[in-house]
Amino acid sequence: KAKKDGSPADILDELTELTQLAGNVTKNDVDGFEFYLNTFHDVMVGNNLFGRSALKTASELIAKENVKTSGSEVGNVYNFLIVLTALQAKAFLTLTTCRKLLGLADIDYTSIMNEHLNKEKEEFRVNILPTLFNTFSNPNYAKVKGSDEDAKMIVEAKPGYALVGFEISNDSITVLKAYQAKLKQEDQVD
Repeated sequence: KAKKDGSPADILDELTELTQLAGNVTKNDVDGFEFYLNTFHDVMVGNNLFGRSALKTASELIAKENVKTSGSEVGNVYNFLIVLTALQAKAFLTLTTCRKLLGLADIDYTSIMNEHLNKEKEEFRVNILPTLFNTFSNPNYAKVKGSDEDAKMIVEAKPGYALVGFEISNDSITVLKAYQAKLKQEDQVD
């Protein structure tokens, strides 16, 4: 970032660096940013040498770690997928911004991004979701009176439903309210 009191030479240096960065991001070769985005997607869905999805591996690690953490396996893995989705969206936005900065022709990455996200959602829905538990626990939330053991609350959605929210109050007594919604096609809720 150029300082407000920066000299014209400093500002020019900053603009030159920004232009070089944009050039590196937009170069279209095997070592380019777009190539890395496509490779990132391929690894996520298992289109790689091992034929194994990074989402599947991550879900197994998250499920294994779930013994020590709060939430449901489904929620934790889905949250991981959302973070990766946001990362990809930001990366495509960066690519678009750099192209505009350099005055290059606009490329509508929407269809490419949507195709990637649809394949990732399908990987989640078909190969990962069936292996996860939809129970919620928070072993570190409250102590059981008269015991050194942590209280453990387990909530499970009815078949055909998904847990969509929780409300925890701790006035005179700890109360956990769970909200569920009916699952529709395409993993939407009603």
